[in-house]
Amino acid sequence: MTTFYVLDQLGTSSAARLSQIDLAPAGLPSRHLTGGWWQAPADGAPHPLHRAAGRAARRQRELLSYLWNTDVPVADVVCERDLRPGHETVTAYGGLRLSDAVHHVFIGGTPPADSRVDDLHEVTVISGGCHFSTRAARLVTESGRSVPITSLRRDQVGEPVVGLRLDDDLTVSEAETAARLPAVGAGVLSRVPPSVPVRVMLDVPDTATTLTLLQAAQHGEVPAGLLLEWCEAVAARHPRLVGLHAESWRAALTCPPWVRPVRVEVSAELETVGAYLRHALSCGRVPSTAELVDLVAAQDRLWRLLVQVAPPTTPVELAELSYVAAQLRAAVSTPHAPRLAIAVENVYETKIQQRSSALARALRAEMPNARFPLVGLYPLGRLWVRDTDGAIRLNLHTHDPGRWAVDEHGHKIDLIQLATGLYTAAPRPLAGHG
Repeated sequence: MTTFYVLDQLGTSSAARLSQIDLAPAGLPSRHLTGGWWQAPADGAPHPLHRAAGRAARRQRELLSYLWNTDVPVADVVCERDLRPGHETVTAYGGLRLSDAVHHVFIGGTPPADSRVDDLHEVTVISGGCHFSTRAARLVTESGRSVPITSLRRDQVGEPVVGLRLDDDLTVSEAETAARLPAVGAGVLSRVPPSVPVRVMLDVPDTATTLTLLQAAQHGEVPAGLLLEWCEAVAARHPRLVGLHAESWRAALTCPPWVRPVRVEVSAELETVGAYLRHALSCGRVPSTAELVDLVAAQDRLWRLLVQVAPPTTPVELAELSYVAAQLRAAVSTPHAPRLAIAVENVYETKIQQRSSALARALRAEMPNARFPLVGLYPLGRLWVRDTDGAIRLNLHTHDPGRWAVDEHGHKIDLIQLATGLYTAAPRPLAGHG
């Protein structure tokens, strides 16, 4: 049985209240789960779920039939309806049975129609996760406000920053992502024909993470020394997070019945930018975005072309382009070495794959012999947050519930232990510390 856990946020000073939703066995009629969420049959879902459910089931069958050389049934679908006024969006996640567990996944894109999996030179998975969280990395302003660093991707601080408040412990988001993505990705890779090499490319962005705060430094809100402190904190955390992802992937691919030889590598798209940034800051200077763009454009042909077709004008735009560069580098395919890249990412990262596919088309004029076959596999997490407005949030990075929660009996629950256990063993009844 698949179980989702829901955390009700009761306020910043209170531990979240934990409850659970058990899915019905596949084949039963549609049922409401909570809020805009439903469980439905893969075929024959009711209106207004049927179109999204049918598309999800079709894409899942297409991708897995391609990778596994066999027809693959879809267990059921879990659907989210956008309940905001004027919104009609339905997102559907197909039920994928791997070993003795069902995972629900969203599929983005389709596999190449002009090749078979047996013809591939390689299948490359690109996967990763974000550093820190809204709760674990915050700025302290001159007036005493506490501002999440993640909010600066779109907003300005609005006043001078005088300090950082960082949590050294790994967050629920970091640990849960590093458990879930390998668990599902390894299950998919394990049934790719043994004659096709597989590779895992980890894109755990460190320099891209630091660029969020560079934008505030360019606006004069963050001094160079404080930005350097942030860069050093991310650099110190990075090996631990990369190691956690790498260990999870290797463990998942060497655990019966999913034993599969695999190479695990680490992407370093902005490595030269990171070194340049830290050196400039150590000299008390905040570099411009143009400096960093020129530096990365000189790195190789792919970056030169990306900067031409989608020139970044802010540090955040440069960071976002680096995610695309990592995906396209993993996907680049030629007639003599056909490849398929699979982005195994969090469900809120689908826009990266969509942008990668769009920019791949733009690169065709400059790289006529290259193709960029890329699909997305987005496993739905089983730990959700219900915000104070009643909406379900899947992004534990931006809606960090903290380490501890309480269940309906008042028992204290370690959310990292719960979250990582969801993908390594059968779901267990809630149990905690009295």
